[in-house]
Amino acid sequence: MERFDAIVCGGGPAGACAAWRLASAGASCLVIGRGIPGGKVCGGALGTRAKKHLISSGMLSADDLSRLSLREQPSMTCFHGYEPLRAFTSPGDPITMIDRLSFDAFLLDRAERAGAVVLWDDPVATVRDGGGRVETRSGNVFAAGATIGADGAAGPVGMSFRPPGRRHPAGVALECFIGMPSGFPEEIGIHFGLTDYGYAWVFPRRDDVCVGIGSLDGRASPPALRDALERLMRRLGLEPPGKGALRAAPIPSGRPSRKLGAGRVFLAGDAAGLTDRLTGEGLSHAVESGFLAAEAVIAGWDRKRLSRTALRGCLGIVRESCLARHLVYHPLFRNRAMRGLRENAKFFEGYWGLVSGNTGYAGMLAGFLRRK
Repeated sequence: MERFDAIVCGGGPAGACAAWRLASAGASCLVIGRGIPGGKVCGGALGTRAKKHLISSGMLSADDLSRLSLREQPSMTCFHGYEPLRAFTSPGDPITMIDRLSFDAFLLDRAERAGAVVLWDDPVATVRDGGGRVETRSGNVFAAGATIGADGAAGPVGMSFRPPGRRHPAGVALECFIGMPSGFPEEIGIHFGLTDYGYAWVFPRRDDVCVGIGSLDGRASPPALRDALERLMRRLGLEPPGKGALRAAPIPSGRPSRKLGAGRVFLAGDAAGLTDRLTGEGLSHAVESGFLAAEAVIAGWDRKRLSRTALRGCLGIVRESCLARHLVYHPLFRNRAMRGLRENAKFFEGYWGLVSGNTGYAGMLAGFLRRK
């Protein structure tokens, strides 16, 4: 039986970042993926927090990010339904629009170059012996000093290590990519009010537009979301895609656990439920938690220390978002939130700070509580 210091289940950003950090530290590392990486419903918005983690770690350089960028996006307009609330152009770090297929492949290539071994098309079936033994669907068995579950919201590792009855209630997101018409607005568009506990997004990139909608309400109906998205696209002058062109994915939406694993298993990214419950953003949390899970393996942390460390970063932000989402989406507060986005510059700038990854929840909540 082949043995590795660590086995990473999942080859997305969380898994690739974990594998790169492990391999760079001299640990033998196997990445087991389900297929060619990328293609996830994401929007492709890379914010400041994720960029800082990638650059400060040494995994990517500013030049790498520049080559991956499809557009540097400093501007955003929010809408209530189809009515504009406020537009904003940030003087700070913009959002970097990326193609997830290219981005994920680039990160995984860095992990391989650092020495990680990558196994595709033979997904994980079970993890046994508290994370010390990993079996794939084809019957391959590997021994591991530790296992990192980075296999997504519905992956077998994260699901199997949650207590019974504590699986994350899942929202749903849909998106598609449409060629950008001549004269199409260049700024990001965020449309509230088209679905409960969620929003629709319009992300112009270099040559196309990513249009999507997501709801963090576990009762959301995909057909209803599709209808709302098609109505929005027609209002924007975009032709709705045919059957099969829309991509769908679950979004963790329940309250995340403080426990990022069990035994010798550490969880990262969506497998740990690390998705912002207001914005639905998970890319920055995937990057940060991937690095943290690798650090736990390298330094010999136990699960409690990993959870305490994450609570000061990605896990803490996600837990704050569980409260903040009600201030924006709950029927008792929704009208005040929409009025605040229209009339209160500090509240709007705080929301931009969240979306762009430049600030946390303190600024937005302070703006929400201010009258003007």
